Amino acid sequence: MDVDIVVPIYNAFDFVKKCIETVVEYTDLTKHTLLLINDKSTDKRILPLLNSFIENNKALNIKLIDNKENRGFVGTVNIGMQYSQHDVILLNSDTEVTKNWLLKIQNCAYSKSAVATVTPLSNNATLASVPDFLSENVLPPNITVDEYAEIVEKCSMNLFPEIPTAHGFCMYIKREAIDDIGFFDEKTFGKGYGEENDFSYRCLQGGYRHLLCDNTYIYHKGSQSFSQEKNELINSHLQILKEKYPSCFANTESFVQQNPILEIQQNVRYGVELYSKKNILIIIHEFKTIKEKNIGGTTLHIYDLIENMRDEFNFHIVYYSIDEFKYYVSSYFSSDKITNILSQTYSPYTTLNLYNDAFKKDIEKLLSVLRIDLIHIHHLKNMYLDIFQVAEEKNISIIYTLHDFYSLCPSIKLFNKETFLCDYTNSKGCSSCISQNFRQNVNFIPLWRKEFYKSLQIAQKIIVPSFSTKKIILNIYKDIEIDVIGHGYDKIDKKKDYNYSNKKIQKRFNIAFIGGISEEKGLKYLEGVILEAQKSDITIHLFGMAGNKRYNISTRNYIFHGPYMQKDLPNLLLENDIKLICLMSMWPETYSYTLSESLISEIPVITFDLGAIAERVKAIDAGWILPINSTSKDIFKLIRAIKSDHSEEYKKKIENIKHYLKGMKSTKDMANEYADLYNKLISRFPISHLDPNEIQSKLEFYKKSRELHPLKIKQMMEEKEYKLVKNNIKNPISLKQAFKEVQDYRNTYTDSKWRNKILLKFIWYRFLYINPCRWIWK
Repeated sequence: MDVDIVVPIYNAFDFVKKCIETVVEYTDLTKHTLLLINDKSTDKRILPLLNSFIENNKALNIKLIDNKENRGFVGTVNIGMQYSQHDVILLNSDTEVTKNWLLKIQNCAYSKSAVATVTPLSNNATLASVPDFLSENVLPPNITVDEYAEIVEKCSMNLFPEIPTAHGFCMYIKREAIDDIGFFDEKTFGKGYGEENDFSYRCLQGGYRHLLCDNTYIYHKGSQSFSQEKNELINSHLQILKEKYPSCFANTESFVQQNPILEIQQNVRYGVELYSKKNILIIIHEFKTIKEKNIGGTTLHIYDLIENMRDEFNFHIVYYSIDEFKYYVSSYFSSDKITNILSQTYSPYTTLNLYNDAFKKDIEKLLSVLRIDLIHIHHLKNMYLDIFQVAEEKNISIIYTLHDFYSLCPSIKLFNKETFLCDYTNSKGCSSCISQNFRQNVNFIPLWRKEFYKSLQIAQKIIVPSFSTKKIILNIYKDIEIDVIGHGYDKIDKKKDYNYSNKKIQKRFNIAFIGGISEEKGLKYLEGVILEAQKSDITIHLFGMAGNKRYNISTRNYIFHGPYMQKDLPNLLLENDIKLICLMSMWPETYSYTLSESLISEIPVITFDLGAIAERVKAIDAGWILPINSTSKDIFKLIRAIKSDHSEEYKKKIENIKHYLKGMKSTKDMANEYADLYNKLISRFPISHLDPNEIQSKLEFYKKSRELHPLKIKQMMEEKEYKLVKNNIKNPISLKQAFKEVQDYRNTYTDSKWRNKILLKFIWYRFLYINPCRWIWK
């Protein structure tokens, strides 16, 4: 079916040229017609430009109407609609169309009955704006209009939802609607602003509807800057629409408040990011914000990976919140982070169930919606083994980093109070531990290990951060292949030339315990060393929290500092003149970030001959290692010996640490190892991403995003309105009108975080920044 493309033109030479070029490039003008209407432009270059397009494209249907007098936008488009006998597209001259635009919009127009108009998506088209609703969106860097449009088409759900009004920047109008409803109301809206709303509302009253073409993207330059005259015109025309079409106007306001097309906006937001890079799904048991204190080592490791590989990969973190009993997925893109709900808590039928059908279905949807290329599992507590089966079915590679011993036992640490490391190789002897710690009468360890073993065999790569960890895992899963990749750590700048102001601290020998000191982290040794130090010149410091609240208060010879930020620890240790650090963990840690923090601070350590801490300390001779049956008296005796012999051996340990730090693996070095591994596995197992249920999966995923953000739409409206009022304050409207807009905003959004900010902006722009004499109160 033939379509006439009507482009009203008034000046804006560069915009007009680009607009026509894109229409010529992406439209079959042997079938359709491009009607250029010059509304008596004052720029003398316009008419020759339009004629040149006709002259240079004689085989194409390009026609020109040159108004003898200026008719304005509404009058000009009416001329076009009257000239045409077909469906028309009203296209602003500051737009850029994209590949297959007309075909897709026309298909949308005839996809449903009683359709009057179709509006495509755009960066700047109020209701049709994506990804941010009602906003002028800026194209991402290093992506063209055509690339953006291609992504929109690829990721589209083709919903073609109804909208309360069309947008005139690119407005497809069916001829039958024009014949039934008539043209734009030139008499009322001759100077523009509101004419397409008036036409749309008349169509609605006539039984027609308006669709949003969510697989087509048209770039619209536009402008958010309005003069006083334009603002007054817009306000007066809005009032006319409100009085003339009260129900239609109310429905539009309701549409704006509820934003029923949020799924489309979210889909574009994700789509543009997901198609730009490979996507890594990370599974972890918990995921605290990096700004929190005393974050676990696994979370720190993941943040290091994200920070150093964010420009190359998109990271999607699935985790469980024990505080909210919900599963979340946080997506980290180049410069954006989006968090959505994955699900509420999955109903378990046993205390330690390994599989869950509901979890499996959600993971299947997630892998499709987020176009996952590779899965990197870091912890499966609160998760389920179904993820291995789903990955295998979809041919998605899995890397599983074992940060502890959860794969051997849900106790995680294989901790025994007397022997430190339990007799984990004898699963038949686990019954008493299970009864005591899990309150169950059945020994589930054989089945647990059987199912984990099957899952480990599915993974393409299994990683541990230390050789001692590898040895323990291989004692149970003897024939699996394990790679050792140690974590990286970045040097932290310490205060230079620090002058100790606390002479009392400086006169004493200060040692420190670091981190969360639970029973398995050596709480009884903290208690014992504090007791031993009471009548000595040795002071014990705790940077972190103790499992026993009694030790979260400072006492004689003991200073409690509380939780700390990782980046602050070296200077905290320096300020308190810490000479020695006790890492008395009673379970075989797999790496230990607290050891890394000690080494970064160039402070020797005391530890037990157990796990990765002992392995790493031995490798560089960075401290003293005690047998695991040592007592608090033994530890304190060693501390006193180190203090009294605070010379050659101590200095040697520090020199060893400094030498180690020169070649220490950084987080960037570590990330490069993982980037190589990711790319190799992704290239070996490419994903087709073909899923017949993808649209339904997307809709369910975006629906859950609404559950996460019940106030998001309200806050978004507050922010958009704030920006609009702020722009109006800066433009030359009267002081009285500017003040009224500020007051209206403050009265409407009484609890908005921008309520006071807009008042400060008003004072700044009108009384401080700009000469107040130019603003007239009227």
